[in-house]
Amino acid sequence: MLGIPKKALPPEQPDETARDWRALRRPDRAQDLYLSTRSLAWLADLPQDLAPRRLAHDHPRIVNRLALCWCDPALASLVLDSLLADRRGGRRGFPEAIQQELRALHDDALHRARLDAANQAGVRAGGRGPDAGGEPPPR
Repeated sequence: MLGIPKKALPPEQPDETARDWRALRRPDRAQDLYLSTRSLAWLADLPQDLAPRRLAHDHPRIVNRLALCWCDPALASLVLDSLLADRRGGRRGFPEAIQQELRALHDDALHRARLDAANQAGVRAGGRGPDAGGEPPPR
């Protein structure tokens, strides 16, 4: 092993990253197994190139969660960040196609959060904000 004597290595510790996190996750409920009415409407309202079809098929529970928080771009961004980042270590992660869908949603949510922050800054400064009076910001 790279020429390092075994005695020089620290003693092996139990690997916390190998923990089975499924045991800590709350059990699936019946409503987690199907897309909610809100989720179906959300998917229909999203631009076709942004709608996470594969995620909806494989993980309706996650799409239900995203549909609930989508109207708050900062919250949606946090939820998506938690899905994309491995903070526990050793997670298998989503298949590449689903990761791409999640990244696209995350980029959109971040963009909308920045627009909201800029609008709020404009309102606090006494202005009408960068998007005032015109078309609504793009999704």
